[in-house]
Parts: sequence; structure tokens; C-alpha cells
Amino acid sequence: MSEPDWLEMMLERACIGHLKKFGVTPQLIVAMEEGGELIQALSKFYRLREGYIFEEYMKPGITHNLIEEIVDMEIMIAQLKIILKPFDHIYERTREEKITRAFDRVSGEIE
Repeated sequence: MSEPDWLEMMLERACIGHLKKFGVTPQLIVAMEEGGELIQALSKFYRLREGYIFEEYMKPGITHNLIEEIVDMEIMIAQLKIILKPFDHIYERTREEKITRAFDRVSGEIE
């Protein structure tokens, strides 16, 4: 089993375990909290970058914090996808539409 497959399997098991252990409602709240933490990390990253405070921007801590929050949110999104599993058909259709629309917006620029 390749590492990505192993990690995906581990992620799914961890998500199901968290949902069983803590329940759906608490995990929805955690997803909101993690979303807030990602917003805060993005804001700090952007503020330092746009303020041209390169010494701060280039510090590994700022970038590392943003990466940690992205991964935390990725885990919560995986849980949300499990919660919304009965609506997979809607998710897949919406995902396809949004990705196609995003591609169409820039297709002339990337070719």
C-alpha cells in the first residue's frame, strides 16, 4: 500500500472514530472553530506579507502555523464529507460544476 493510500485510510478511520467518540454536533462546532483558526492564520500570513515585513513573513513559525491550520481544516472537511455522505451525488455534481467554472475562468490564460 502506497503512503498516500495509507494516509487516506488512516484519515478516514480517524474521522469516523472522532464522529463516533464525540458525536456529530460537537464535531460540527470543532469544524467552525478550525475554520476560524484558518482564517486567523491566513490573515496574519497576509498581513505580514502585504506589510512587507519580510523578516516576520519568512519566519518558519508563520508559514508553519498556516500549514497546520490548513491540515486541521482538511481533517475537518473529511469529517464533514462523512457526515454528508447521503448527499454524495449533490456534492460530486456541485464539485464538478465549481471546478469546471473555475477552470473556464482562466482557461485562456493557462494554455
